[in-house]
Amino acid sequence: MKPSNKFSPGLRMRTILLAVLLLATAACQTTPAPKPKLSPVQVTTLKNLGFAPSDDGWSLNLTTKPILFETGTNTLEPDDKSTVMKMAKDLLAAGIDHLRIEGHTDNIGAAELNRTLSLRRAEAVANEFARNGVPGANIERKGYGFDKPIADNATAQGRAQNRRVTIIVPSF
Repeated sequence: MKPSNKFSPGLRMRTILLAVLLLATAACQTTPAPKPKLSPVQVTTLKNLGFAPSDDGWSLNLTTKPILFETGTNTLEPDDKSTVMKMAKDLLAAGIDHLRIEGHTDNIGAAELNRTLSLRRAEAVANEFARNGVPGANIERKGYGFDKPIADNATAQGRAQNRRVTIIVPSF
């Protein structure tokens, strides 16, 4: 016994045409070129500077070098400027000239004031990188206020660690 075909010839033809059209369209799509990865020399440079792989690329919390800020300030001390100068020199020598600088604060004060202060901290560090050769247009600046703590804001030591910047080298 022959199985019955419940589809009309017209419906069958439309289904076949739709399938052919979908296949043809899918074949014409181009996939974006993969972003180039960092070279082994660049990775070694980042590791030597204290950067670690992260979801965004390579990150360095400047609590390890450290560049920390006093409560309510965005001023870089001479030693901080020296740290940024050396880092900029090493990054540029390795061909790394795109950065994202993220500013952070502790939880003392109003949220909006802390967001503004954190952006000023990011700008202070970004400006120092720019003074040392990193093209200013290649430096993205973000202020997160107290939204991304890395330590407990309940203690003075924890709050001090949260008044920081994070430098991210996107791994493109």
